[in-house]
Amino acid sequence: MGIPPVFPSERQVTRRQALAGKLVISCLIGIATGLGIAAQMTADAEEGRSLTLQEYIADFEEHKAELESFEMPPAASVASGVIFALVVFGIYEVLGLGVGRVFAALGRWRHRDRLSTVSEH
Repeated sequence: MGIPPVFPSERQVTRRQALAGKLVISCLIGIATGLGIAAQMTADAEEGRSLTLQEYIADFEEHKAELESFEMPPAASVASGVIFALVVFGIYEVLGLGVGRVFAALGRWRHRDRLSTVSEH
């Protein structure tokens, strides 16, 4: 009987597990984003089908004023973009690490089962 393989400690996550966790999170974010975009496009298309010229013209001034009110200074846009990116990538990293830890726990659990069946024989 050989020496059992070295397995990471309870709290360690291997690079492979972390990468797999990030891959899973990336796929889930992509699926959620795609579904959200599809739902929004479907709603916009339906609104476009039901919109009449009279309704479009009646709300023109209100819609124009609403669009003009969204102006933001470039410095504020850059700052908010940086904060948004930090939050998004921070959440991505934490979720990827969490899924990686789940993979690590499953691997340890599987490894323990193999060792217990080997020691019984």
